[in-house]
Amino acid sequence: MVLGAILASLCAYLVYVHYQEYTRLRTALLLGDVGVVSGPVRNFQADSAIGNGAQTFSVLGIEFVLRSHQITAAFNDTVGSGGPNLIGRCVRVAFVREGDETLKIVWLGVLKTECEPQSGSPIAG
Repeated sequence: MVLGAILASLCAYLVYVHYQEYTRLRTALLLGDVGVVSGPVRNFQADSAIGNGAQTFSVLGIEFVLRSHQITAAFNDTVGSGGPNLIGRCVRVAFVREGDETLKIVWLGVLKTECEPQSGSPIAG
């Protein structure tokens, strides 16, 4: 009975923390308080097939790190977890810089048109 109460409290806490992060990221996106970069993906390193480790890539020199095993409201779909394979692709990424300099992706789109590098452009245009 006590163990059940502890687990329920832990789950409630995790949901609360996750929702706070979601609200913070969503508000930043809606207010346009995000960095936006668009261009070809460089230095792509996929995570392992079982989703361990990190997937990294950069766009216009800005490096992004995704870990599918992390519980987050940010985008973190790696190739190992069924996310897009970004090799040779052109993307537009909206991101928020957290206090510890971690970049959290709030929106990632694979572009189907010509790949012209841009930084700071609006997401919808």
